[in-house]
Amino acid sequence: MEYILKKSSNNELINNSNLDVFSKRILSTYPLEIIDDYLNYQYIEPQFENIDEIIAKINAFMNDNKKIVIVGDYDCDGILGTSILVKGFAKLGYHVGYYIPDRLKDGYGLNRNMVTLFKNKGYDLIITIDNGINAHEAITYAIDNHIDVIVSDHHHFNEYDLLANVLYLHPQLSDLDYNISGGMVAYYLVSHLLKYNDDYLKSLASITLLSDVMPIIKNNRLMIKELLHNSNPYLPIKLLSQNKIS
Repeated sequence: MEYILKKSSNNELINNSNLDVFSKRILSTYPLEIIDDYLNYQYIEPQFENIDEIIAKINAFMNDNKKIVIVGDYDCDGILGTSILVKGFAKLGYHVGYYIPDRLKDGYGLNRNMVTLFKNKGYDLIITIDNGINAHEAITYAIDNHIDVIVSDHHHFNEYDLLANVLYLHPQLSDLDYNISGGMVAYYLVSHLLKYNDDYLKSLASITLLSDVMPIIKNNRLMIKELLHNSNPYLPIKLLSQNKIS
């Protein structure tokens, strides 16, 4: 028997859909904008402020064979975000260094000790993943030591605190009205570098949406849906989505 909603504001959208009765009952508990998003939203490529300048800077450093290091975080989002960027550069045939901080020894985010290490190793550019938006002291220290910095992050910040001589890639500096993970920011960056969307890197980024408990709406929801689809060709992810990993 067809389930008819009693909420007049929502019933037309849901009852005209092809969802099963159970799904209609669940969806009816959400606000109208969530219902509309679930039933009608189509993927929209986000537009990031600074993305063209960032790509141009990275390409210039690669053309000059400069040393680049990726600085991530020690959680799932930071580790996979770092992997996405390292693998993206590898697909371009360019070797980059990377650094995953130790939670106890390093603490969270870019700091002066890391910058000193990178200086001693001769790095010319630092790209942060899932951190850096508030690391003003460490970034200033890096610039003072002739190391450029690109900040890729998704944590909240005050726009008045941003450093004038640093390029930032952040969902707040885009046309997105919802948050995405650090790994997803890294994926969008790599997609611009590669000039195509890599399915494996997209799968890694989609995992970070779940691990960092991002809102499951709009592009985020579509990415996760694609990740969990039975046709996912990457065995570890396929097993995980089928609950076959203990």
